Amino acid sequence: MSVSVFFCYAHEDEPFLKKLKAHLRPLQRQGLIAVWHDRDISAGTEWELEISKHLNEVQIILLLVSPDFMDSDYCYDVEMMRAIERHERGEACVIPIILRPTEWKDAPFGRLQSLPTDAKPVSTWRNRELAFLNIAQGIKKVIEKQGEASDSVIQNQKQGENNKNPDNNIKKMHILFVEDETDNEVFALLDFFKEDGYSVELAVNGRQALECVEKRQPDIIVLDLAMPVMEGFEVVRRLRMEGNNVPIIILTAHPDSNYLVEAYEVGADDFIVKHGSHTKLLASIETRLKEGRRQFKLWQ
Repeated sequence: MSVSVFFCYAHEDEPFLKKLKAHLRPLQRQGLIAVWHDRDISAGTEWELEISKHLNEVQIILLLVSPDFMDSDYCYDVEMMRAIERHERGEACVIPIILRPTEWKDAPFGRLQSLPTDAKPVSTWRNRELAFLNIAQGIKKVIEKQGEASDSVIQNQKQGENNKNPDNNIKKMHILFVEDETDNEVFALLDFFKEDGYSVELAVNGRQALECVEKRQPDIIVLDLAMPVMEGFEVVRRLRMEGNNVPIIILTAHPDSNYLVEAYEVGADDFIVKHGSHTKLLASIETRLKEGRRQFKLWQ
């Protein structure tokens, strides 16, 4: 079943839209996606109602970001805000596509993982064909990762189909802990989650964490910041650049607000300061997994 894709863009950027559609055409031919934008509205149709209808139904929403997009009241205040609302409820996946340089990082979509790689605007690439290829490949990775995750959730649901409590489907999911200080407190943390029904794995540095992810995709990562070999922020950056959208929770002893800001900028999902109780971390993990289950329903 193809995934529906909606383009939210300013008409001044229509040349970029046409080029992006051309690069997404192979995904359409493979039956992976079905695209829609306002130029597909038939004559005589109420355009605003038609846009609203598709915006409320699609699974992926691409925000084609540029100065004109940011300047458009309809693109920003209507389409973009509705897209973010659906994204936060787990009803759709919003991906910002940075077309031209503009101030966008403080916008409501500023926390989201964007394309092309490193959010380098398409217009600044020496070869724009490579920029659009990068975007198409990134979108394909998102679709594939979501599909793999959906299969995992479906399998978990089948295994627990006789259990009347739906929250039990969250249990026995796999958590990767990344922590270089392997002291009694860390092992107590691992035991806490084992006793709560989770499968846990420990990596002692950033490089080992990436190797663990390559061997077995975790359902969630709990990540320290200050580590030898590769620090936590670099781990998040590399995973996001590869299109891996696994939920990542930063667990650190550093309460500095600058760390908090950077954590969200690089693509982390939550930031928790270490303390004696594990209940806040448990609540965050269960929240992320429940959000993931709602998101995966889009691909079933």
